[in-house]
Amino acid sequence: MKYWSLAAVSAIVGIGVLAGAPSARADFSVTLTNCNNSFGCSPATGLTDVATVSVTNDGTDTVKITVTVFGPYAFHATNGNSLDSFAFSLASGFGTGTISNLSSGWTSQIPPQNTDGMGTFQQAFTLSSNSAGPLSFDITASGLSAIVADFATGGSAFNSTTGYYFIADVICQASTGKTCSNGTTNGATGLVGGSVAVPVPMMGAGLPGLIAACMGLVAFARRRRLRLA
Repeated sequence: MKYWSLAAVSAIVGIGVLAGAPSARADFSVTLTNCNNSFGCSPATGLTDVATVSVTNDGTDTVKITVTVFGPYAFHATNGNSLDSFAFSLASGFGTGTISNLSSGWTSQIPPQNTDGMGTFQQAFTLSSNSAGPLSFDITASGLSAIVADFATGGSAFNSTTGYYFIADVICQASTGKTCSNGTTNGATGLVGGSVAVPVPMMGAGLPGLIAACMGLVAFARRRRLRLA
């Protein structure tokens, strides 16, 4: 009778781990946590449930940006000379890029018109009416990828010494008698920004379990070989 050797089982483990691991992606996200002064937030920094910007590769030289606003907040419409509804900048050398697949109701605005002290940006979007979102679009520029280094912060801004990667104009839509997490009441509007980029994990959450299962198989094979020797 033939028995599995430890080397053979280890080889199978290696193959299983490689097969189970998804390909790496250079994606990242930024949570919009800090308010500008005119919003009247309390606290003004460290909010965690306003909005998240996800940046992912979407083909050669193209990244997809998706902005999700969490209720009871919503994107605030750009009316007249009011604030730009969303703004960001690519790193030096990329230019402004080419926008495509923009969500309905949004319009590209170059240069930005009003960021209310939240920094100086390269590209902005205006919005025709309040929206729960999400906002989604592709941006294409030669050599662009979904890495933090390909984006730039908007310079010194309220509540940030380094500036923000992304800002969004939001409105509190809390129900009667309740407030949003920033302490504002229904109808209050203002900009929020994010300066901390977080890489998306490259390995699947199930990989540790796969490794543990394979190691268990190795131990089982060893015990069986000793028992039958």
